[in-house]
Amino acid sequence: MDSNRVMKLAAVVGAAGAAAALGIGLFLPTQTDPEIYLGWHRGGEPAFPARETPEMTPDEHASALVPALTSEDAENRHLAREALGALLEQGTALAPSVQDDVALALAEMHRLSTGSTKSEIAERRECLTLLVAGVKGDAARAYAEQVLAVGDGADKKAVLEAMLEPGALRGKALFESAYELTKTAEVPESLKPAVIRRVRGKAAAEELMAFVRETKDRKALAAAAVEVQNLHRPELLGEVIARLDDEEMLKDAKQLPWFNGNLLAQHIGKAEGVELVRALRVVWARPSLTKQTFKSVQETLASADPAVRRMAARLVPDAVKYEALQADEGEKTLSARLDVETDPAVKGELEAVLGEVRRNRRPAETAVVETPLTEAQPQNP
Repeated sequence: MDSNRVMKLAAVVGAAGAAAALGIGLFLPTQTDPEIYLGWHRGGEPAFPARETPEMTPDEHASALVPALTSEDAENRHLAREALGALLEQGTALAPSVQDDVALALAEMHRLSTGSTKSEIAERRECLTLLVAGVKGDAARAYAEQVLAVGDGADKKAVLEAMLEPGALRGKALFESAYELTKTAEVPESLKPAVIRRVRGKAAAEELMAFVRETKDRKALAAAAVEVQNLHRPELLGEVIARLDDEEMLKDAKQLPWFNGNLLAQHIGKAEGVELVRALRVVWARPSLTKQTFKSVQETLASADPAVRRMAARLVPDAVKYEALQADEGEKTLSARLDVETDPAVKGELEAVLGEVRRNRRPAETAVVETPLTEAQPQNP
């Protein structure tokens, strides 16, 4: 929010609101000078040194914004939401009475906004996000529960997404309503795994794995894979990766979900056979994972399965690139395996990879550097 928008908001909300709007400058530094906040120095305005910015508490800031939050003018309401969001982004905890006043104002704004235009749709969403993830308190919780019970699909989705934010509203009734919605078609399939883990916590494992087995939606499967990893149970990864393979998502890094490298390393350390091959394919598709996983991958170089040995060998250059191995260590690892390898195909793979590591390690030795000759310049007598 720039200084012109702050001054416009100041005109809207009156004297108390002006102090609050200008006070927001204490939270948002300008790009040109971090000591100047939206055109105002701490304690005074550069153009008017004698004019002091009043000191206000966060509760006073929030209270001063309440009239603008319920203004009839849409632009004024937007400015007030921006100012409130800036205040709450600092992790500010409002007093319970102020929480309820602000929450009731946001709830009223949400009710009055029909959602008939693109800007009103955004306004309704912003109101619910601020209520659930920012303002919080009893009034906000009651309104969120009401929305989950009788609101439309877009509003329910907005509340559920806001509930996933760190520090967002909690509560038994709220969580029960959210959980029941995951069993309906009102919630997008891709949102369900995160909501299940949020409301069920560690007890979500069984339901998430059932979701992984049953869903045919690739986006939802990717979301479920992430939430299973957030349970920090490496023994569950094998089945998750198998389902990703069933949906042919291991072939394309763009379709792969986020993977926790340390968790994947624990899985690789215990996996065998086809399960191990699939896990190595994840690292193959997402080379940056070699940084956390290559210590476990190294142990597979002695695997009885030639396919595993070939895949592990191919990961050595990536391990060097992402600093899981020093270049000389990578060369020594491959040389040692080459000395004992008996399978012709694996041996050929090892030789090819070893050559690649050596070329990358010694670029200066293979490049001929020539110093250009210059003609002698005539000397002045």
